[in-house]
Amino acid sequence: MAGVKLDRLNRVSLRDRVLDVLQGHIVSGTLAPGQRLHDSELAQQLGVSRTPVREALQHLQAIGLVEAVPGAMTRVTKMDAGDAAAVFPVVAHLHALAARLAVEALEPAHIDRLRRCNDELLEAASAGDKDAMIAADTEFHDVFIELAGNPVLTDLLDRLTPRVRRYEYALFDDAAGHASAHDHDQIVEAAQARDVAALCGLVERNWLSFGDVVVRQLQGERAPS
Repeated sequence: MAGVKLDRLNRVSLRDRVLDVLQGHIVSGTLAPGQRLHDSELAQQLGVSRTPVREALQHLQAIGLVEAVPGAMTRVTKMDAGDAAAVFPVVAHLHALAARLAVEALEPAHIDRLRRCNDELLEAASAGDKDAMIAADTEFHDVFIELAGNPVLTDLLDRLTPRVRRYEYALFDDAAGHASAHDHDQIVEAAQARDVAALCGLVERNWLSFGDVVVRQLQGERAPS
């Protein structure tokens, strides 16, 4: 490859790339809850050494997507009602805080972006396109996170959101998409009016409502027939 200069990949960036791949597959359900993870097999499939895979698995364990049984195995954590009941209220509160911090920075362009995202959510829900629904919903709430400009808040959500996202991929259907879009309409109106109390309450309720749906569905799956 004479004349071609490539930047050398350092170990940290390689770890992050492995992490992105594994986290994406866990969140989307390609790597299913309860599935065993072998670092040697993963390394071989990804074409990397075992070190960045092990580091990625350690991070995934820290954020609750992977669990290790000492001396036995590493596996994708299961999704259950108890975990959902624990994580959704925290995420809901953090998103409400993001809205509170962001409201003074909201400009007409941001309101337009919120409306566009919600239109895309409705279109995706009508088409039954789950990936597009989740993407639109994510961008909608990202408006507040970005404007909040609080790195601690962002870091906390970065750690918790993948756990919530798994439930969305598993259970966020067109009915949930339409219900969320209805909530978003009210959120936009409160944001445009700069009604902080209403805005925060609506954002928190939006997350808690879907969390309640998730918990009920998971409890239903567990209930005897």
